[in-house]
Amino acid sequence: TNNFHKLLIVFFSLLLIYLFYLSIPNFYDKTWVQNTIEDKLIKDFNIDFSMSADITYNFLPTPNFLIKDVKIFINDNEKKKEISQIKKLRVFIDQKKFFEKKNFYINKVKIYDANFSLQKNDIVLLNKGSNKKFSTKEITIYNGNIFFKDNENEIIAITKVKIASLFYDDLKKMNLFNLDGKVF
Repeated sequence: TNNFHKLLIVFFSLLLIYLFYLSIPNFYDKTWVQNTIEDKLIKDFNIDFSMSADITYNFLPTPNFLIKDVKIFINDNEKKKEISQIKKLRVFIDQKKFFEKKNFYINKVKIYDANFSLQKNDIVLLNKGSNKKFSTKEITIYNGNIFFKDNENEIIAITKVKIASLFYDDLKKMNLFNLDGKVF
């Protein structure tokens, strides 16, 4: 039983060290996290997210930052235009390099409870952007709404999104956008 106790002590010691390692991003400066995530999302996904300072870190189920009240902008004739309001954005990060902040790596992004407001010009701009290769990292949207508006800002159609995903498929060599929802 003495060996069993030693093994148990070693196991719990290793578990505590690992949990401490997973908690390292809690000590990152929130402003740095906000700016870094915004920069990485533009670089990796070519999407201009504007984030609030309401950022929390969770290491379960995998390390991620939860950001509340996020907006997405597009450039429309050299000015930024808001096209989305997101209640919760979850950015999953790679846990291999927590000690090396400059090597911050995003694995995937999940968007919860988002409202997208699109006009014809916005769709044209987004379509131009879709000619570029998307990231192989997946963006998933849960429980969202897409409001299609005419030039007078009147709603002409609504799409209720149950789940949607956006990514580049290396096997098919094409951008994919999968959507499960209803159109009204």
